Amino acid sequence: MKKKKKKKIEEEINLLEVQPRETSKAFEAWTIYRDLGNHRTHKKVADHKGSDGKPVANWHTVEKWSSTWNWKERLRLTLLEREKTFKREEAEAIRAMIARHTRASLVLQNKSTERLNVMEGSELNPREALEYMKEGIRVERISRGEPDSISEVKENVLTKEEKEAEIKRLLNED
Repeated sequence: MKKKKKKKIEEEINLLEVQPRETSKAFEAWTIYRDLGNHRTHKKVADHKGSDGKPVANWHTVEKWSSTWNWKERLRLTLLEREKTFKREEAEAIRAMIARHTRASLVLQNKSTERLNVMEGSELNPREALEYMKEGIRVERISRGEPDSISEVKENVLTKEEKEAEIKRLLNED
């Protein structure tokens, strides 16, 4: 089963490249189709000027190339690959942001601790130093994916007997 999956992946990757026996003209038409965006059509490909300045091909030839070289599947794979790349880059940007925020929060905590240690009465008041420390801790927690505060929710849990009594009470109300 692993061989089939590996072969399918290799086939998908190869579909993004020039296919065996695919002419350079047909591949150029494919890249034009791919790059036309959401409003792509075979007619637009046929009307498009190729690298030689002439129309790529007539509409019927473009239709044939599309079918022969599986343009719809190639497009699907291309879009999937772009999405994977986008998600990978987005995840890396988020990791970098978290690292920056964590470093900044630690600096903020260190500065507030330093300030508390050498504080003179006329300088930063204790409430301000405490606020610096609290803010540094809050930002660090958020940067590390933790909530910035923890709340307790108490639930009224009934014993088995209390549940039975409540059911009887509700049934007797009718």
